[in-house]
Order: sequence, then structure tokens, then C-alpha cells
Amino acid sequence: MKAVVEALETIHNYSIFDKVPFIPEKTDILMVEDYTMGAMENPGLITFKSNSGDDLTTHVHELAHMYFGNLVTLSTWGDIWVNEGFASLYEDNLRPNSSFVSNLNYSLLVSLHELPIHSEKTYTSSIHLDNSFDAQSKVHYPKASEFLRMTRNFVGADVFDRAIKKYLLGNAYGNGDASKIINCLLEEYDGDRAQLQKILYEWIYQPGMAILFVVRNEDGITIRQKRFHSSYFDDKLRDDKTRFTIPLFYSIYGEQHTFVLDSEAESQTIPLDTNSTFVVDDTYGNLFGVWLTPDMLLENDKAPEDWMTLSSFLYLSGHLGEAEFSTAASTVIRTLSKPNERTNNETTEQGETVAADVWTARKIECEEKGTDVLDAPLSKLFMEYLRTNDVHILKCSVEVNDRQKMKEILHQKIISDELKLRNSQLPYLITIMEIYHPGVAMEFALEELQKNPCENSQFRINFLLITFERRSSLPLRLKMHYIIRMVYLRNVDIDISILHEFVRHYPSIVAENYDTILKALERQYVLNEYKNRTIELQEIIKKLVKETPPANP
Repeated sequence: MKAVVEALETIHNYSIFDKVPFIPEKTDILMVEDYTMGAMENPGLITFKSNSGDDLTTHVHELAHMYFGNLVTLSTWGDIWVNEGFASLYEDNLRPNSSFVSNLNYSLLVSLHELPIHSEKTYTSSIHLDNSFDAQSKVHYPKASEFLRMTRNFVGADVFDRAIKKYLLGNAYGNGDASKIINCLLEEYDGDRAQLQKILYEWIYQPGMAILFVVRNEDGITIRQKRFHSSYFDDKLRDDKTRFTIPLFYSIYGEQHTFVLDSEAESQTIPLDTNSTFVVDDTYGNLFGVWLTPDMLLENDKAPEDWMTLSSFLYLSGHLGEAEFSTAASTVIRTLSKPNERTNNETTEQGETVAADVWTARKIECEEKGTDVLDAPLSKLFMEYLRTNDVHILKCSVEVNDRQKMKEILHQKIISDELKLRNSQLPYLITIMEIYHPGVAMEFALEELQKNPCENSQFRINFLLITFERRSSLPLRLKMHYIIRMVYLRNVDIDISILHEFVRHYPSIVAENYDTILKALERQYVLNEYKNRTIELQEIIKKLVKETPPANP
């Protein structure tokens, strides 16, 4: 349990927690072999999965919850980002910061229908709560954490720590919320409070993230801001109105500076001598991305390949037009080219290789023999996001046409316990089977029960009981819940006719999940469009590589 000891030392070393009560004084830590979540900050008993035992960041996260969650409990679920954001902030201090490019798997999910960090949604049932929490986890955790880190860097660590300690002590053994944190920060800050308030309110209560286009010109550095989302290529799914007030941290010859981008201005210029270096801090990849013109890559220590990845993604999402992309990309392609070593054929091959390695859509084969393959929307850019093979395998398994083959797969995966499924996963598995093969779970259960009724394991009996309890179909509310989870969180296509059925007969259920459904449908539309735009991008790059002369030796 070395990680636990190190986590306690880490938490105690944060000055913000000095003389703040630790709740409760006696806290035990229990490793649970069969656990449905990574860890849980129960007062007095922190529980965690067996595979998280040596994870220092997990223990730091849960210990931070002793203050944010246990000492000060939130008034409503709308402020859940406070608990998870602060716990993630102190956890993330142990990790390197992420950039927009390294976080493209999250950027793919950024929807026009994204909810803000603080959401006023009403959590009307446990199913709706679970669905909303999971669907917004990228907002509650990393985005909230980076917002708090940005705020701390803007107001200064001392001011930030004083304000948050004031929040903890002032609301100890009681309830806290976002407004109390905002008030504490404003009270402790001795700078422009109106400006700070604008930063806090826009990032907490406005949805989305930004993309900054940074260009050097004779006046200095001009920065143009847009709201980023993955469907910007569609006029009907485009938001040109939302902007953010952003503290932009940068350095000139190693000296640190801060420039506040005002949300009311579409573009602003930082005065700068022509020969001065300009290095921007782009490590807030869940808040905003930074696109630099090629002439600024060297001073910012950016690899041309990363620039091409980011620029290609901005083209696919519609934030860069063909002309703007081509003009800039030709410069980068020139720097990537080897002078005097290319023929026309080699040029074309190089373009095809670059496109194939980075932008070509590829297929992921399932491990089950005889099943179809699934088309991935993109390759290298989004492989991190598409790496969850278990769902692909399961989806392929349940789509097998031969019902007998289907039952053999079920026997292998359930009765043989090959996947070591927990009891809590049984409803999820049965739901998927019922969606794609109505009645097959019941048939399978009856046949298995007739084979060896006296030799059933507890696991097997539970499976049969759940199947019988649900008869040949599942409650529509539960089915709807799992369909949404499958679509939004697991990259599984949805049959739109299923949604039409729910909308027609159960509008209240749809209303509860309205935002998530919109994001899921938008995401499917975006991925399909990206396949077509990827082909266009390949052709543009081939043409650029062929026409762009190599750089001078």
C-alpha cells in the first residue's frame, strides 16, 4: 500500500489543506475485488478496485474528496463539477498537462449540444442521474479541473489557495456551491474583479470550448477566437456567437506574460516586435486549442506532424477551409520533404503514405471469427477513442444471424464465464441481446436450465432469474438508458427507428435524456460526414505534396 502512504503525504503537502478538518478523522481504505467503479470516497471507508491499488493518482483523488464532498457537501447535483473538478485538479498535478492535439479523442465528442460545466438539469431518477453523470464525465472531471488550473494561474496560487480554504472553512459540515466559490475568489482577488467575474461566469455557465487561430503580422500577434465543436462544417450545426474570456499565458524570451482575450472581441492583437519570440501555453486542451501558422512552429517547439494532425482535424470539423488549410499545409509539407530526393512518382507515394498513416479511414476487425468488421470513422487521429474492443466484439457477437451460433457464443461468454462478467453487468448484456435479437436470451435460459439444473453456479442462476424476471423484453425506460449509453459512450450505431418508437410512445423518457440523445445523433452524423471529408482531405494532401517543391538544402 505504498501508493496510499504517498497519497496521504501528497495531500498533506498542499498548503490549501493546512488546518482544514479531515473528514472523518479515522478513515479506512478497502480494496474490493469485484467493484463496479474505480473508487468511491465513502466517509470513513474509501473503496477502490483491485487494479487501482498502486495508482497514486486514484488515491489522491479520493482523499481530496474528503474535503470536496465530505467536509463540504454540494447543495445540488448541478454543482457536481466542484467535487470532481477539485479532486481531479490535485490528482492532475501529478500528471503532465495535455494539449488540444494530445486530447483529440475528447475533441471528437465536443458537440454543439454540450452542456456547461455547471448544469441546471434536473436529475429526476437514478437512471437519469447515472446517464447524465456518465455522459458529462469529460466535463465534470478534466474540463472542470483545467478551468480551475487556469483560474489558479490567473489569480495566483496564493490568492487561489486562500479563497478555496475560505470556502472550505466557511462551509465546513454544511453545503457548498459554485456561487460560494466565485464569491470567495472575488473577495480575495485584488485585481480587476469585473474581469475575473466575467472569466468565471463564462467558463462555468457557458457550454463548449474554444479554438484560437494565432497569426504573426507586422503589428504583433493577432488571435482570432471561435467556439469549437465537431460539426462546425454544417451551417445548421454551427455556433458563431459563443466566445470566452480567456487568460492566455505566453512567454517572450522566457519572460512570462498574460493577455486576457475578451469574449466580446472576435480578434485581438498583442503588440510585439517583429523579431521577438512568442511561445504560447497550449496545455489547456479541454478548454481551448491553439492553431499556429507554420512560421511559429519552431519557436513553440511544435512538431510539423502534430501541426498537420491538428490542421487536418480542423479541416474535417470545418474550422479551416480548403484554401486556408492548403496555403498553410504547403509550407509544412515543404519542411517535411527531403530535398533533391523525390521524383514525381515518389511525391505521389509520399502523399498517399502520409494520408494513409494519419487520415485514412480504416476497419477494425472483431476477434470473433465469421463476424463483420466495423468501420472506424478515422484512423490515427481517433484510435485512442476507438480502442474499446470489448464493445465491438460484443456488438458483432449479438449480430450473428445464426441463432444457434448466437447461443454458442452466449454459452462461452456467460456460462463459461470467459469474460468474468459481474452480476451488475448482466442487465446490460441482456439488454443488448434483446435489442438486436428479441427472445434469444429467454430461449438460451430455458435450454440451459433444462441441461443441468442441479449444476448451475450462482452466476448462472442469477442470469436465468434476471432473464425470467424481464420476460422476453426489457422495460422501455431501462432499454432507452442502455441504448443511449451504447451510442454516446461506446461508439455503437443506433437504429433511428428505435428512437422514433420511443419518441412516439414515451416522450417523457426522451425528454429526460434529450441533451444526450441530441449529442449521440449529432455524433453519428459527424462520424459519417468525416468519412467523406477524409477522402476530400486525402486528395488535397496528395495534390499539395505533388505540387509543393522541396525545401532548400
